[in-house]
Amino acid sequence: MDERAKDKVNMKKIIIKAPAKINLSLDVTGKRQDGYHEVEMIMQSIELCDTVYLTKTRGGIDVSADCLDVPLGNDNIAYKAAKAMQDVFCVGDGVDIYIKKSIPMAAGLAGGSADAAAVIWGLNRIWDIDANRDELMKVAVSIGADVPFCIMGGTALAQGIGERLTPLSVDLNCHVVIVKPPISVSTGKVYSSLDLIKTCKRPNTTAIIDFLKAGDIEGIGGYMENVLEDVTETIYGGIYDIKREINRFKPLGVLMSGSGPSVYGLFNTREEAYRAYLTLKETYGDIYITRTCPCGVCII
Repeated sequence: MDERAKDKVNMKKIIIKAPAKINLSLDVTGKRQDGYHEVEMIMQSIELCDTVYLTKTRGGIDVSADCLDVPLGNDNIAYKAAKAMQDVFCVGDGVDIYIKKSIPMAAGLAGGSADAAAVIWGLNRIWDIDANRDELMKVAVSIGADVPFCIMGGTALAQGIGERLTPLSVDLNCHVVIVKPPISVSTGKVYSSLDLIKTCKRPNTTAIIDFLKAGDIEGIGGYMENVLEDVTETIYGGIYDIKREINRFKPLGVLMSGSGPSVYGLFNTREEAYRAYLTLKETYGDIYITRTCPCGVCII
């Protein structure tokens, strides 16, 4: 029996790292007849991550977590990912899914999508499916628009509803300070409240890509925009206050991620980021310091 065959026989448990994401830009270009919005955004993986433990079983799907706020059963996106893998690839095996949360929930950082991506990636191994990446990405987009990016990771231009991904071969090496205010944001409410006709501030996506390719990280900051910021600020408040506080520390750029409410600042060095983190921690309890990373979900 060769080594690959031995790995398959013994593969009953697997641990996957599931990185969060931030948006370096977010533009909404239109609304489709099915109600989904067309977007154009630049997404970036960060080292802040959940850890997903998968154990192969004889049947059924069970989800548990170290956080009481995580929904269990078929309300959990990780469950939905496992069920989709069962259905698409006609798998009779089951799985126990345990999620160790580090990514804050309902924060605009794709924590749930990252967990779903980890399940898809890991089950492809422990269920011996051997699907290629394109096949896994098709399953991913059926679960959620951010899930394909969480599988791919790195830096990418996302278009369509977020599923059309163009990798950007750059090495964005930045430190990130993230503040999540104590509110929960409804992504659906934010998007449904967006008035594209009245939207004035839009990101220059092409300029950001050019700066990234040129390695001019400092040039990015002046072009970072998120068209959902005004909407989230109007409905929930607090976004602009956090941006103002982070800007006191002269970041390369500061932006709300996704539909919010998390706001982050990009810094050149850990020292600059840590200085901001220590000061902001006195005001904001839910705060994180991390850095950008070049990959999506991966087996530990």
